[in-house]
Amino acid sequence: QARTRLDERRRRLETEGLMARILDTRAYYYVAGIDIRRKLDEVERSLRELRSRAGSESGTALALGMGWYFLGEDEGAEEALLRSVGKEPSAAYYLARVYLDRALAVLVLPRDDVFWEKAAEADVWSRKAVELLRSAGGVDALDLHVAGAYLAVTEGRHEDAVRICAEGRARFGDQPGTEDYDFLEAVIIESEAMAKCERALARRPHFPWALYLRACLRFG
Repeated sequence: QARTRLDERRRRLETEGLMARILDTRAYYYVAGIDIRRKLDEVERSLRELRSRAGSESGTALALGMGWYFLGEDEGAEEALLRSVGKEPSAAYYLARVYLDRALAVLVLPRDDVFWEKAAEADVWSRKAVELLRSAGGVDALDLHVAGAYLAVTEGRHEDAVRICAEGRARFGDQPGTEDYDFLEAVIIESEAMAKCERALARRPHFPWALYLRACLRFG
């Protein structure tokens, strides 16, 4: 029993350390000049080690889900986060972000991209994200509002989307996460796409989707 308790304590400490490292990495997405790839490599090594000896606790699953999300491994993230929803407060947010990324894949990526095969219609994923956040309880108001903006974009309600984005900027100011409003406007307002991408990247320099779209606008 003593050995079992020690193993559980070690695993709990490893999970807490991993989650702290992941959250630390998230902050670096907002800092220009940081080697974000090096940070993600550290997270990946820790994730693989934790997965090889982790138990089934919801906290461990949340840590794995968060890590896979930041590494862009959507299927691994979804599988882990589904085990945590309803048990860990952060799980609904990260699972919703997985679904919103799938919606973006439909909107932004070329239709012959491999990711297209994994994504259904964009509005299905964004609606799923909104419903998840609404039902979870305790979700940050900004996160739910941003998801509503995604839903308006993916449903083709572009005028509503622009209104929601403007409302969000007025309501939430420059909080981390509000750069999504500029990115979504870049997706739907062709004449302002580059300027909106640059604005989003000024706020979050390592914003993967904004970097991708900007490259498409420059070289496509």
